[in-house]
Amino acid sequence: MTPNFCYKHPEFFANTSRIVPILYPTISKNAPSIKEEMPKGNVLSKIVVPRINLTSKYIVSELDEKEREETFRLKRVKQKKMADRRKEELKILEERGLDKIEEDKEEEN
Repeated sequence: MTPNFCYKHPEFFANTSRIVPILYPTISKNAPSIKEEMPKGNVLSKIVVPRINLTSKYIVSELDEKEREETFRLKRVKQKKMADRRKEELKILEERGLDKIEEDKEEEN
């Protein structure tokens, strides 16, 4: 609570003197169970949660790596297809060029 809260709501503190005796038995009964639960909470916050965070970071990094590999693989496949297509086009042009040269020779004769 901020100091401003104290000044703005003085009735809160006037009522606490009546509320504390009512709540004290409940709080004192629950204190041992709260103490028992605190180590479990500490285990969660200090061991389990960091382990889950590390696992999720590892998974994300692996997925990123797989994506980079896939992108690289697709680029290589595309380059290979383009190279094969160029070879086929050159082969076709050479065949047509040779045919044209042969036709020109036949016309000359």
